[in-house]
Amino acid sequence: ILTEQLPISIEWENTPLYSHKPCTFKRSKVALLTLHIGEEFRESTKYSLLGKIQYCIKHNYDLHTDESVYDTTRPPAWTKIKLIQKYTPLYEHIVWIDADTLIMNAEMKLEGFIENLMGTNDMLLGYDRDRFNTGVWFIKNTEWSKQFLQDVYEQEQYIRSEEHTSELQSP
Repeated sequence: ILTEQLPISIEWENTPLYSHKPCTFKRSKVALLTLHIGEEFRESTKYSLLGKIQYCIKHNYDLHTDESVYDTTRPPAWTKIKLIQKYTPLYEHIVWIDADTLIMNAEMKLEGFIENLMGTNDMLLGYDRDRFNTGVWFIKNTEWSKQFLQDVYEQEQYIRSEEHTSELQSP
């Protein structure tokens, strides 16, 4: 698969399956974002990424996975905020999906979730047990969303060191 022919940007070096060239065009109003940091993690999530690529091709969505915003001063989960901030201005809606998340029904379009569940809200998040789950996250391009993302990223009191990554709660 040559990414320069698809609405996909995969920005990591020495990736055997994909071209390093990011896409330079935008076809959709909705973009799917994901992040695969580190060689071992990329290897373990390559099939889930292929599923995302196929899904985006099928529905004409843009797909971005981009390590350029990786903040090495924080646990990797915090990088999703920076990635969402980078691409939000370019789209009407961003859908974040964790790298290890599989798309189980490729027939369902993101617009269905946006119209039926999100409605006029600026964000749509899941909720597990006693906390929000940001594994799949819909964000509308609004001033409120942009400010919310900035406010979340500034909450440094919630950053835990890498030695406690098993206890980390994603932002």
